[in-house]
Amino acid sequence: MTEKDKKLYSLKYFHILETLLRICDRYEISEQDHILDYGKSVLVYDNFKRAKPIDQEHRELRTIQVAKSVLSLINILNDLKRGEVLSEYDIIELDDIVNLVSEGEHLKNEHIKKGNLVLCDGYINQISDIDYDDFKVKLVNFESDVWFWENPSLCKKAQ
Repeated sequence: MTEKDKKLYSLKYFHILETLLRICDRYEISEQDHILDYGKSVLVYDNFKRAKPIDQEHRELRTIQVAKSVLSLINILNDLKRGEVLSEYDIIELDDIVNLVSEGEHLKNEHIKKGNLVLCDGYINQISDIDYDDFKVKLVNFESDVWFWENPSLCKKAQ
């Protein structure tokens, strides 16, 4: 990932954290561990919003803190979902976020980047763009001159 891609990726995770906090605020969180995780997540959110990173190491630390907070809040909300406390709307929003985080992790872990050739639906395509709002990749098939947006989890690096 380029430095710009890392910043866009980190910003998207910050927005996911913001959404998860908004959902959590609608419910009473009573378990001790959940209260601590929620409190830590609020602090991470406030710090991310308030202070700019001083250097690369600080930027990476913030990214890790936000990612851990996102996972903690997903766990809290999943417990509320299992307890049948979440509204239908919040369940749908949580499921969408979980899928989005999964795609984002796949994008990051597979080192998918612009210019790479990937195998998708049996065809070799080139990644021409990455949408960090939806964690999708824009693929171009040069044989048919067709382009389309796809989930990174459906793409495998071409050997």
